[in-house]
Amino acid sequence: MFLNTLNRVVDIKKAGYNILLLFIATYILPVKPYIKLYGTFSFHSWIRAINYAVNNNIIFGTKFIYTYGPLGFLDTRNSTYINGWYFIIADLFLFIGFYYLLQKYLSKCKPWISLILFISLFVFQNAGFCQKLFLVYIALCSYSIQNNFSKKFETVYIAIAAAALLYIKLNFGFFAFLLLLFLSGIAIVRKKYSFFLIIICYLLMLCCLNAMVHIAFFDYIATGWAIVNNYADAMYMNLPLSDFLLLSAGIYTALFGIIIALYISQTYKNRQINLSNIAPLLILTVSLFFFYKSSFTRSDSYHYEIYFETVPLFFILMIMILKIDSRPYALFFVFAIIALSTADMWYEVKYCGVDIPVKETIYEYTPFGYFMGLKNKSIEDPELAKGERFAEKDLKFIGRNSIDIFPYDISLLLVNNLNYHPRPIPQTYTCYSAYLDSVNAAYFASTERPEYLMMSNESIDGRYFFWDESRTNATINLEYSYCIAIKRISDSSNANFPGYLVLKKLTRASAYPIFQKISELHEELWKKITINFPDSVPVYMSATIKYNFIGQLDKLLYKPPHLQVRLFYDDGTDMLYRAIIPEIQAPVLINKSVKNMEELKNYFTCDLKKNKNIIAFQFEGGLGIEKEFDITFYNFSNYKEKLSQ
Repeated sequence: MFLNTLNRVVDIKKAGYNILLLFIATYILPVKPYIKLYGTFSFHSWIRAINYAVNNNIIFGTKFIYTYGPLGFLDTRNSTYINGWYFIIADLFLFIGFYYLLQKYLSKCKPWISLILFISLFVFQNAGFCQKLFLVYIALCSYSIQNNFSKKFETVYIAIAAAALLYIKLNFGFFAFLLLLFLSGIAIVRKKYSFFLIIICYLLMLCCLNAMVHIAFFDYIATGWAIVNNYADAMYMNLPLSDFLLLSAGIYTALFGIIIALYISQTYKNRQINLSNIAPLLILTVSLFFFYKSSFTRSDSYHYEIYFETVPLFFILMIMILKIDSRPYALFFVFAIIALSTADMWYEVKYCGVDIPVKETIYEYTPFGYFMGLKNKSIEDPELAKGERFAEKDLKFIGRNSIDIFPYDISLLLVNNLNYHPRPIPQTYTCYSAYLDSVNAAYFASTERPEYLMMSNESIDGRYFFWDESRTNATINLEYSYCIAIKRISDSSNANFPGYLVLKKLTRASAYPIFQKISELHEELWKKITINFPDSVPVYMSATIKYNFIGQLDKLLYKPPHLQVRLFYDDGTDMLYRAIIPEIQAPVLINKSVKNMEELKNYFTCDLKKNKNIIAFQFEGGLGIEKEFDITFYNFSNYKEKLSQ
C-alpha cells in the first residue's frame, strides 16, 4: 500500500536509476589531492614549482613559463600551498558534466554500457583531471552537433571547459580551442545564437580566470606556443617499434579504424551521411590521435599510465556518441579494448616501474574516501626531507636572499626553506629552443635576477648539459662570481656526487653576452669537422640543421628523427650526445669541454685553459634529417672583458 502510494508520487524506478547514475558519476572524480614531498628529481620538482608560483603571485607567461598553466595543480593533484576549495569546485564541475552525460544519453544505450562504464571508471582510475575533463568536453561537443545546439547547458559547459583547459595544461588548451573554433564554425551556419553564446561564455570564463590568477594572457599564449611547438623536438624518448606498449597503441588505432569503417558503411547504406554524423566522427578521430601524441612523444611510465587508462573511457564514450551500442560488434570491441588496457597496466607495473593502480585500499576510490581525503591529507616524509637538507653552516651566508637552482632540483631549495626566486623557464631541460633560452638570458641580464645561484652538471635523455640554456649560461658568466661548492648532508661522504656550485650576483652594471661571427662552413651529416681555436677563450657554434619531408612526417605521426653529436677531445676520447635542433640554432660552446663540476667551475671562474679541448665534432642523424647544413662559429667577446678584470 505504501509503495503504491509512493510510486504515484515518485517514479521509484526512475529515481533509483538516477541514484545509480549519481553513484557511477562519482567515479569520474580524480584521485584525492595530497601534500607530499617528492624529493629533488625533476618530475617532482616542477609540480611544487607550479604551486609555489601560484602561491607567490608570480605572473604566468612572463615570469613563469611552463607546459602547465596556473591551474596545473588540478591535474597534478598536489595541494601544497593551494586552497582545497579550488579542487572541490573544479572536481564538482567535472562531476556535473559527466553526470549530465550519463543522465541525458546513457539511458538511451543498452544496459551493458552502464556496467562496462562503471567497471572502467573503477579500474582505470589514474587518468588525470585534464584527460577526464577533455573526454567530457569532446563528448559534449559531439552531442551538441548532433542536437543542432538545442541544449544551452551543453554550449555553456563546452565554452567553460575549453577556457579551463587552457589554464591547466597548454597542449590540451590549444587543442580544445581548435575544436571550439570547429564547433563555432558549425554553429554560425546552423544556429547563430549558439555561436555567440559559445564566444561570450568562453571570453567571460577567460576574464574570470584572469581575475583569479596572475597571468599575462597574450605572453602566456605566445610563450606557451613556443614550448608546445618544440616539445616533441626536445622531449621525445626513443622507443622501438616492437615495444609492447607501442604495439598496443597500434592495436587501439586499428580497432578504432575498424569501428569507424563499419559505422561509415552502415551510415552510407542508411543514407545518413550528413554533418551531424560526420562531424562527431572527425572530433573523435583527431582526439584519439591527440591522446596518442601527447602520451607517446615522451614515452615514459607517467604518460603511458595516463594513456592506457584514458583510452577505455574514450572508446565507451565513442560507442555512446555514435549510437552503435546495439550493433553486434560493439560489445566485442569494448571487451577487447578493456582486456588490452588491463594487459598494458600489468606490463607497466611489471616492466616500467608503475605503481599498481589501486594504491592503498578500495575505500580510497569511493566518493566517501575522496572527500575524506580532502580533509586528511598525507604529510611530507620527514626522513626524505632530512636527506635533502644542507648543513646550516653551508647556507648561513645565503640567508633570506633570493636564489635559483640549475638544472631542475627546485624541491631542494624549498625543503631547505630558501627564498626561491625562479627564472621564467624554471627548469633547464624545458628551455629547449633558442627563443626560450633568450628569455632566460634576458632575465639574468636584468635587475630582477636573484642574488645567488646553485648549479649542478646534470641533464636528461643523454643530452650534453652545457648546451641546455647555452646563452643563459653565458649571461650568468658575466653576471655572477663563484663562491663555494656544497653538498647535501646525505651526500657529504659520497665522493662520487660532486654537489652544487654556489654563485653570487656581481654588483656591477648588467651585461648581455655578445657573440661575434668568426667564420661559416657548409657541412654534411656524419662528416668529422675539425676545429682549431685558441684554448684560452670560449668559441661558440650554431647549426641550421632541419628535418626533410620524411622527418616532418615522422615528427607528426610518431616522433622526430634522432639527431646526435659526437665530440672528439684532445686526449683521444670521444663522447656521443643527443642534439636538439631548436636548441643548437642558438650559439653553443664548441671548443672547450664542460662535462663535470670542475670544468663547470673553470668556466665561471674564467679559467678555461684547464678544461679539455674539443678538437672535432660531427652530427649523426637518419633519413629524416637534411644531409647538408650550415655552421657558424662565434667569439664570445664579452668573456675577454671579464677575463681582463
